[in-house]
Amino acid sequence: MSKTTWKLSELEKQEICSLYQKGSKNKDLMKEYNINHGSVRHILKTNKVKLRKYKVNDNAFSFPLNEEKAYWIGFLLADGYISEQGKNKEYRRLGLGLAGKDIAHLKKFKKFIKSDNPIYKRQIYNKYSFVTLQIVSKQIIEDLDKYEIHPRKTNNHKTPNIPENLKNHFYRGYIDGDGWFTKDRKNDKYIVGVLGPYNFLKDFIKWLSVNCNVNPNIKIPQSSENCHKFTYGGNINFYKITNLLYNNAKTYLTRKNKIYKKFMRKYYGS
Repeated sequence: MSKTTWKLSELEKQEICSLYQKGSKNKDLMKEYNINHGSVRHILKTNKVKLRKYKVNDNAFSFPLNEEKAYWIGFLLADGYISEQGKNKEYRRLGLGLAGKDIAHLKKFKKFIKSDNPIYKRQIYNKYSFVTLQIVSKQIIEDLDKYEIHPRKTNNHKTPNIPENLKNHFYRGYIDGDGWFTKDRKNDKYIVGVLGPYNFLKDFIKWLSVNCNVNPNIKIPQSSENCHKFTYGGNINFYKITNLLYNNAKTYLTRKNKIYKKFMRKYYGS
């Protein structure tokens, strides 16, 4: 378990400041002193140490949209977050946290926004690995706000305005973040499932119905937390949905794309 800043001695805090000024990376200081990223920044700011600035493409999500931008908007809508700091919450940052097994996907996002920000790794209960990337960019945050990615969006976001020709990329991103593929071993049938706010999922169901003529096996259940789900079962439905979303895709979560490819080879020889 990480220490909190008040458990560090003044000498240790001064050592952290000195090492940082000499070029030590945050992740190395975190490991050396067993503290988290926020504690490092707090110590540096308290001691008025000038923080290093990282590079990022501020126009990563600026108009016009394309396949890659639409995909990452969908993925961030599912798994990203905007944090607020400061007395008046004037300091905002974009964060994306994933399971450790998906670090390669986090690196894809980092490459997309042309950032040299570090990726932080941590263990939860010495069992689960977790990786995070945080970005400070006023322009990116303002652009993402137009697509329902804002503070406290969890289970409360609407369907953003995405051009019709890019919606398959947007929804692929969302499913890569908050969807799942499973296989019923008893009858050899594949299943697609998705989590999200009620009205967002209603729009998603309507879009799937129009574009590949499928209807969910389980209707959206009511929930006091506004977190709902729907599933599509059966290999025909699985083919229609995944082929619409993943066929010839350039950006995707590798492990889900592998399931799609494996399914296509087995049942359709492609």
